Amino acid sequence: MLRSGKRLFCTMADDNHNEFTFGDVRCDSFGGKTVFLCDSLSYESVISAMQSGSFYCTREPEIFELTLENGKVHIECSQAQRIALSTAGRRSKALHASEGEYVTQADFQLEDEDVYFRIEVTGPSGKKANTNAYFVEDYNHPDK
Repeated sequence: MLRSGKRLFCTMADDNHNEFTFGDVRCDSFGGKTVFLCDSLSYESVISAMQSGSFYCTREPEIFELTLENGKVHIECSQAQRIALSTAGRRSKALHASEGEYVTQADFQLEDEDVYFRIEVTGPSGKKANTNAYFVEDYNHPDK
C-alpha cells in the first residue's frame, strides 16, 4: 500500500488472552504498544499526535530521535541488535551490532528513488520497534 502512495500509519497493540499469569514468559499481556509523541497527556494532544503520525510502535525498544536532513536519516534508540532502513524501492540497509554488543544509533543515506523510508529496531531480546513510513517529498521543502 505504501508503494502505491497510500499514506498509512503503523500501530501495535496486544492480542492477549491472559492464558498465563503475569511474570510467566508466555504471558501475552502488554506485548505491544503505540508510543505517542505528545506535548501533554491530554485528549487534544494525543488525538493530534495520532492524526499527524507522531508516534511509533514497539514491543520493547525505544526510539529517542529520528531526523532527516540533507538526504540522511539519523536515528537514536535504546540498545539494539539491529537497526534497519526500508524504502519504497525495496532497498534496505541495516546496521548490526557485533556479537555481545549493541548499537544505539545509525545513519542512512537516502537515494533519489527512495520515495519513503521506515525504520525497524530489533532490541536485545529480538522484540522490535517500527516507525511510520515517512515520505521524502514531505521533507524536501525549504521550510521543513
